[in-house]
Amino acid sequence: MCYMSRKKQSNRSTFIQDEQGVVTIYSILIIVPIFMFQAVLIDFVRIKVATMEAEQAIRAATRSVLSAYDKQLLDYGLFGLQVDASEQKAIANRVLTRYGTEKEKTDTFRWIVLNTVEEQTRITPMYSLADHRLLKQQILEDMKYKAPIEFTRNLYHKWEDKRDMVVKTEEEVHIAEELDTLLQLRESHLEDAFAYVERMFNRVETVYTSYSAANNDFIYLQDQFNRMSVLIHEAERIEQNIIQQLDHGNSIMLNDTYILGREFYLDYIAGAILPISSLGNLVNLFYSLQEGDSLPSNTQVYYADFKVWFSHRLNEEKQRKSAYDNLEKRKNEQKKKIKNQMDQTKETLNSQVCSDTDEEQYHLLNSYYKNYLNINNIKHSQEYSSVSSLSQGPDRYQSNSISFLSNISNVMENIRNETYINEYTMYYFNYRTSSDQLNASPLQEKLKQHSLHEQEVEYILYGLSSCTANRMAAYAEIYMIRFAIRMIESLTDARKAALGSPLLIVLTAAAEGGIKAYHDMERITTGEEVPIFAKWGAITMNYADYLRMFLTVHSQEGKKLSRIQALIQLNTGVYLQQRPAYIELKSQMTIKLWFLRGRDYQIKKTAAMSY
Repeated sequence: MCYMSRKKQSNRSTFIQDEQGVVTIYSILIIVPIFMFQAVLIDFVRIKVATMEAEQAIRAATRSVLSAYDKQLLDYGLFGLQVDASEQKAIANRVLTRYGTEKEKTDTFRWIVLNTVEEQTRITPMYSLADHRLLKQQILEDMKYKAPIEFTRNLYHKWEDKRDMVVKTEEEVHIAEELDTLLQLRESHLEDAFAYVERMFNRVETVYTSYSAANNDFIYLQDQFNRMSVLIHEAERIEQNIIQQLDHGNSIMLNDTYILGREFYLDYIAGAILPISSLGNLVNLFYSLQEGDSLPSNTQVYYADFKVWFSHRLNEEKQRKSAYDNLEKRKNEQKKKIKNQMDQTKETLNSQVCSDTDEEQYHLLNSYYKNYLNINNIKHSQEYSSVSSLSQGPDRYQSNSISFLSNISNVMENIRNETYINEYTMYYFNYRTSSDQLNASPLQEKLKQHSLHEQEVEYILYGLSSCTANRMAAYAEIYMIRFAIRMIESLTDARKAALGSPLLIVLTAAAEGGIKAYHDMERITTGEEVPIFAKWGAITMNYADYLRMFLTVHSQEGKKLSRIQALIQLNTGVYLQQRPAYIELKSQMTIKLWFLRGRDYQIKKTAAMSY
């Protein structure tokens, strides 16, 4: 019994031991894969975290490289990378290394240790400040808080309620020119018509002795009458066109002297019918004579009718021509006044000569300017072609001046991003009166250190090859705009004078306005504030305000930016093509894996960034 009991106990113990081994193996089979999975997961998480760390590291490194900007360019609100390639790489690696391990032993547990492969760090300059896209981006960023304030304060609000008045005046001037052209055409037709009257009268001074001679003259007179009638009808049609334009609300009125009226044209044609009919009666008389009948005792009775008609027409023609010649004389007198004032202005402009000491600087500027145009694929063309030339005739000048003013008014209604560039120009560069206007720029002392004195904005605006040429261009446009403004003011008085011809009204106002504009120009170019419209408020503008206006009107952004770049290079000696503003950084970092065998895990990152 005891033996059997011990045997059963021994079998039970073996079974238990065998059962415990199975559990152990089973546990190992379950736990090891889980452990391996967790190990892989841990390394995978470490890789993800390391990748994020590498992303932060490369961005920080890129920003650090960009921090090595040129301090000279900061004077112009610009940022351009100054250090060379080796120094750029050194800066990037220092930052990348600090994000990993600085190869110093430490007792602190590091979950992630990034190792920078310094020789794999690559920095590529993508775009420089020579590129207009980067330059414009930085200008907009620099001026986005300054420009709207300055533009609104100095210019926009001064013009925002003047546009309708200017547009209305421009329309009146164009109508005046059209009406004057119609008047000239009407007069031309009437002169040609009277030439036919003279030919008819000269033809009938003959004593007729035969049917044949009288009949030939009658046919001739009918032909001349028909030609004359066509011209008279055309002249009447032109006058009706003039009257219709006046009836459509035009405020410029014609004096009655220059509107001949419908009765004038009816009388012109009807008056010729009687004398021509008299000759026709004579022809019929000749035709009715029988053989042996004697000729009428007086074959020139009809001549008296011609004489009466011709005398009447000659008197009418003298009055019409005298009135029109008087009108032309008065217009020519006003044109002469305008021309004399334009010549005086031109003489004044020619006397505004800058010193020739800047000739070498302008030679360099021209070279730099063309280079920046080429970099940005902008075609080099004639720099400046202005409607403000004082060499044009008075008629064309007064028309161009009001159109120029109207264009400016339209521009004031449509503020664009270019405003920022214009304000940047006025803020960082000097001009004719910048030293006289204490509040023009907070950079007065720096502006005085520039290579060119009191002429940089004018160069950016016009791009001509000398200080004198750029300054004369600015003065000429100031005179033109003041000419137009003063003409608008004078038109009120000229209309009241009932001068007769629309163009004479405009020319009279222009002659008076030209004199006032000349004195305005003298005051503005010496730094004074001058009212925009003397009769309609006391809002003033100075020389800088006019430059702002012209910068907006002459909208050639590419050339403007190239001239800005050329001036910056002239003042700093920095070639902007060598100042990257947008770079790409590539790096390679590694991380040691804890559980996965093989080489260190490599992390490659690329970052691109601009100022």
